[in-house]
Amino acid sequence: MHPFGGRQHLQHVLPLDSVTFRDRLPSKESTQADVLTCGRESLLPMKYDTGTAPLGSPIRAKAQLANLDLIKALRTCRMGKLELRLVQTELAECLERLYSRKNYGVILSAYYTFGVFGQYSVHHLLRRMYEARDFPALLKQAYRFDVYGEMKAEIDEAIEWHISRGLPDAHAWQRKFTKLREQELMREDGSDAQLSIRVQEETSDLEARVVQ
Repeated sequence: MHPFGGRQHLQHVLPLDSVTFRDRLPSKESTQADVLTCGRESLLPMKYDTGTAPLGSPIRAKAQLANLDLIKALRTCRMGKLELRLVQTELAECLERLYSRKNYGVILSAYYTFGVFGQYSVHHLLRRMYEARDFPALLKQAYRFDVYGEMKAEIDEAIEWHISRGLPDAHAWQRKFTKLREQELMREDGSDAQLSIRVQEETSDLEARVVQ
């Protein structure tokens, strides 16, 4: 018997090894975009039951990835000390589906929590988020990854978008990114100062050797 058991919850949830949509009914929470029409029947995207899967197991992580529960799946891998290569195919498919749905923030949140592991870079996802005009999410993720220097124009535009609409967090975001920029300048100044000190020390050592 498969560890996921039989169908549950009015047959809206299928076991992992099921390959049929037979007898599936749309729930009240289903949106029009979630329902696929085939002839006279309405079909829901397949949803896998993870309730009986062992905690920290590959099968649980794979089912969660199939359900697009990326964060939960990564937590399962961490709990079970699983290497991502064990779920690499399912992980890549999950990321592709999230990406195609423009759920860039979900991927970036996973990167922020677990490290960058997927086929999409942080800057690429932030760029796509900007192109989608998802400015609230852009500011959140750009601040997390401290990329103000690389995306200053886009971030400033997002802040102005908030200000022009009188959103309550507009000036808070402005202060946060101003602080990030100040910290970045301090780091740059510190690097220049350290370089200058090293050059001076090397020059002094060379002069001392010449005198000897």
